Amino acid sequence: MPNVVLKTDKSLFDIKDTALFFNLKSVFLHPVELSKESFFLRLYQNGDRIIIKLEKATMPKITNDLKSYIMNFAVRIKDNLNAEILHHNLNATPNPPVELYDKYEITTAAINSVEYINSLCSNKNVSLEIGIGSGEFITDKAKNNQKESFIGAEILNSDFNIAIRRFDKANLNNVKAIRYDARAVLDRFKPNSLKNVYLNFPEPWFKHRRIKHSVLTTKTAVEIEKILSKNGTFDILTDNRPFAISAAVIIESSTSLKKTDKYSIRITDENIKTKYEKKWIKYKRTIYKLQYIKENETEYKSPAKFDFPVNIELKNRITKDYVLKILNLYSNPKKDEKIIEMAVGYAKNPQHIFLGFKKGLLYLLPQSNFVINSDFVKAISMSLQ
Repeated sequence: MPNVVLKTDKSLFDIKDTALFFNLKSVFLHPVELSKESFFLRLYQNGDRIIIKLEKATMPKITNDLKSYIMNFAVRIKDNLNAEILHHNLNATPNPPVELYDKYEITTAAINSVEYINSLCSNKNVSLEIGIGSGEFITDKAKNNQKESFIGAEILNSDFNIAIRRFDKANLNNVKAIRYDARAVLDRFKPNSLKNVYLNFPEPWFKHRRIKHSVLTTKTAVEIEKILSKNGTFDILTDNRPFAISAAVIIESSTSLKKTDKYSIRITDENIKTKYEKKWIKYKRTIYKLQYIKENETEYKSPAKFDFPVNIELKNRITKDYVLKILNLYSNPKKDEKIIEMAVGYAKNPQHIFLGFKKGLLYLLPQSNFVINSDFVKAISMSLQ
């Protein structure tokens, strides 16, 4: 993540900037609105060091314009506090032009629009890849199936950038990508709308402390079944046999999807040329494939809708399934509004979001970047007044 480290004998509270918000832990937020991106910078102090970081939960595109803004802001802080810059990682790098994002990216604002999702899913020949990485697989699929449409989801900024450059190089017009956690996005698709769902070489997350981050859980398996069309398939490729076994148990115990082969797991020499597949083949790892088919349609339910602003009781609400937790509350003595940093949604995988709060009303900020799925609606509804 872009960051700058400064050295000074002064305090962050000596900064003369009326736009800054701060919390009780002396962490500051600086709201930014550029022509194409809105985000927060997070500032905090450790001894004589001041760290300025991009607030990654606001998920802006890490362009050279963004880096230039952060550098200029850091210089202003340096001058203000008579500091010196010790370190930064803001040198210009090759980035996709904004036009490529406009052409290929599906923003969270679009995902939150029921009308957009309905139009996106109106074509029955739509497939989804969860975790596109650098885009090798989905690019190959789109090139060889020009009459079909493909959507990818990828949370890593660096991989996403490589993928959309790959789409452009291949001159593709039948692929879009979402730069967000796929687990939060699945619920937004219409039931019975996707021809295929692909999951290629996911990180298994078998360490106990990280298992909650697994992309394939009982919950996601049920959501994948819901959005697949009748006779649609769910394909998994992995080099990790324990993960393959775990996936088979999850799918067969929690869904009505049927395996397409006699055995749930089979060894395959199928070559999809992803970065990780190339790596594991080089190391002579065995590749396993699982494929399941949906035999019956799911009852239709429209995607979740939610309108801001809302009147809310500002306190933590946590149940077995849902969580609304106030992580930080930021204030500015010059303003009568606050910024709330929250964990909201499914208890095992809540979204990390920022919202505005004023006179009991919770509202969207330009920097608010999250998905309004059913988990979000259920979690936040626990505190509605």
